[in-house]
This record gives sequence, structure tokens and C-alpha cells, in this order.
Amino acid sequence: MMTTEKMISYISGPMIGIEEHNAPMFNQVANELREHGHEVINPIELDEPEIEEPTWADYLRRDIFYVLQVDNLVVLPEWKRSRGALLEILLAKTLNVPVWDYETKDELKISHWEVCLLFAKAYKYWMQKENGSDGTNNSKGTPVQ
Repeated sequence: MMTTEKMISYISGPMIGIEEHNAPMFNQVANELREHGHEVINPIELDEPEIEEPTWADYLRRDIFYVLQVDNLVVLPEWKRSRGALLEILLAKTLNVPVWDYETKDELKISHWEVCLLFAKAYKYWMQKENGSDGTNNSKGTPVQ
């Protein structure tokens, strides 16, 4: 992960349900990457979406714009429990953008299919938490939108 080339790195990881939206961890990683000469896009440092009451989807729309422009993603611990991080990883992998695990400092070796399965589990968990249900809105199991 640490190269002599100037890289643009995006930090991806869980925020919801973590004190201060995990800002101390995001900022620590951003500082370390900058010390190694990376240009860093840290979602904690980005402006709020220009909407009165932004939703999770509004933040994701903002963040995807940045993921499209980076040389690599760096994922924080517990990334598997974050819907946003999983979607960012899937997008990066689809675009052949390397994804690095902050803890191991190794490139993340995970297939698109595995990311999709993890997202499905995370989606179901969050739908249960938000709706008190299994993430469906009828007896046929149609996902809640």
C-alpha cells in the first residue's frame, strides 16, 4: 500500500452506531496516509450534502463521486458491517481500483460475489434494526426500498 507515487486514497469504513461516527479512526488513518505522501479523501472531512436533512443515501451519493476518482480505497476495521463501505468496495472492485485493508496493510482479496453476499447480510441486519422486520415489506419477500 505504501508507495513512492502520489496516490489518491479514499478511506472507507463504518460510521453508523459508532461514537463520533468513527471520526477518530478515520482521521488517524488519514494522517498516516498523508505522512506517506498520499492525497486523502476522508469522508469525515467532506462537506455536508447541500440538503436540509441529508439521508444515508445522500451521503452515499456524495461519497460515490469521490470513489470514482481515486487510485485506491483503504478500508477500516469492521468494514464488513457497513452498507456504505461494502457498496464503495463493490464499486472500486468493479472499476479495478485496489482496495487495501488498513489493519493488515494487504490488498483485500475478495470477489465481487463475496462483497454482494456481505452486503445482503448487512442490508438485512440494518432493515431489521430500522424497521423491526426482516427487511421485506410483504409476504413475498420484496425488499424494502
